[in-house]
Amino acid sequence: MASYEKRGKKTRVIVSVMQRGVRTKITKTFKKSRDAKDWATLMEADKIGNHLVIASKMTFSDYFKKWYTLYKAPELRESTMIAYDSDYKRIKKIYKDTRLSELTTGILQNGITEFGKTHKKETVVMFVARIKASLKDAKLDEYIVKDIYSRLKATGKPSTDKIKALSARDFKILQSWLYAHTDNQINRFLLVAIESGLREGEIIALQQKNISTAFNTISVTKTWSEATHKIGKPKTKTSNRIVSVTSDLINAIQPFFTADQNARPFKISPLTLRYNFKKVLKKLNLPDLTIHQLRHSHASYLLYKGLSIDYVSKRLGHSTVATTLKYYAHMLPEKELSDKNKMLNVLSVSPNVPKASKKARG
Repeated sequence: MASYEKRGKKTRVIVSVMQRGVRTKITKTFKKSRDAKDWATLMEADKIGNHLVIASKMTFSDYFKKWYTLYKAPELRESTMIAYDSDYKRIKKIYKDTRLSELTTGILQNGITEFGKTHKKETVVMFVARIKASLKDAKLDEYIVKDIYSRLKATGKPSTDKIKALSARDFKILQSWLYAHTDNQINRFLLVAIESGLREGEIIALQQKNISTAFNTISVTKTWSEATHKIGKPKTKTSNRIVSVTSDLINAIQPFFTADQNARPFKISPLTLRYNFKKVLKKLNLPDLTIHQLRHSHASYLLYKGLSIDYVSKRLGHSTVATTLKYYAHMLPEKELSDKNKMLNVLSVSPNVPKASKKARG
């Protein structure tokens, strides 16, 4: 039977197992006692089922499902769990009945390479990251005896998607039109999107109490998931944030608030929203964009106006500035032209600089 030890607020589990005919103890420490008991139960079940703790006879797909159900599920958003479920199905399809004891770096890489032939690089990167994380824990739990995961490389088709954003001119055209037509709920949604940089799901989840008319701020505490059709935790910890907005925006949306502070003023079907957004863009003769690309437009416009990358990153709720740079290293046409002119001025020889003498040139 497993035994438990309290280590401050953590719980340490000790399980006695036989490895190559020698009885030994395996320990693991958990923050939550519930997770400790779940792990001990699984380990004891392995012993009863005659599974070897080392060189386990469990299939890779079965282990992966067991791993994310035990270690990931308690803290994952429901929409993220769907992604793990998809990865489980991929592993089952790619590696079939391959057991943990049969896995090698070569077998794993071959499967990843084949998967990459039909999927974009970004998708493969996430898939490989989860495979590595699961096998790292498998080694810690001594289900596998050596590191077969660190050298795995994500392959895949290069992305043809280019981050699209409105030019500064088109941004002002759309912004002005939306302010002139705030009597429409969809237009108010689009106005919040372009002026705050919030994600689509974050706006849908907003309640009136999240919008401070006294301080001109919007507090992001929840998001709506299209995958689950439910409101839950924001995408990341840094997605919890307070975004400053203009008094113009507050004055434009406040007249349509109700007495119910829990009401959701932007509760709109995404399909209805996207359909009507396309109509607005067509009416204004603007480039075709998605709702999410209003977020790109917001960030690009702020950078064009000289706001720091650090500020824009925090405003968007990115976990690191590197994430912001990844998406917005591109420039608006106006910004590129402005920087080009600045470069020419910087490198141009000043008329006050004395010319080199013939002797010096010689």
